[in-house]
Amino acid sequence: MVIPKYDPKLDKLYPRTIRCPYCKDRIYGFTTACKTCGVTKRQISGASNKRAKEMMKNKEKGKIIMTRRRPDDIDMLKFSLSVCAGFVGAHNFFVGRKIRGWIMMGCMIAYIVFFAIFPPPSAFYPGSAGSPMREAMGGFFPTDFLGVFAMIVWFYDIFAIVLLRTFKYPARLAEFKDGQKE
Repeated sequence: MVIPKYDPKLDKLYPRTIRCPYCKDRIYGFTTACKTCGVTKRQISGASNKRAKEMMKNKEKGKIIMTRRRPDDIDMLKFSLSVCAGFVGAHNFFVGRKIRGWIMMGCMIAYIVFFAIFPPPSAFYPGSAGSPMREAMGGFFPTDFLGVFAMIVWFYDIFAIVLLRTFKYPARLAEFKDGQKE
């Protein structure tokens, strides 16, 4: 294993101790690579979401990491617009987290279809009888949880993306050979 030389640009990008995406060991601020597995900060900073999506299509998930640092090849404008439609999982589809996106979309579709069949009683007409099925169940349906679940996950994702910056993006580490420039 060849340990690369100290790079001040990477030290500005990662000034503090970070966790290695593979072995979860610490990569200290004054070093350039993980002492356990050899992953460099340069590889982490060059991670690509597009290559991760391609590898997910080919079922090569072992080489993909989940990182909190947004890869540079994700267009922030498009991602922000997809977060606006996040109640159906659009932002998860955009970054390649398809299973989570399908779960959110399925919950919201089931919720919307259910309310198309059994509309809730109107708040504007207090004397209205409302839906007979809903009244028979005491004003509660188990499918209410589907829409509430999707909305909670959406609000959590917005909170995680904007305030906490804990939303995880799938990415593939960059591959550099010895002596190769970025």
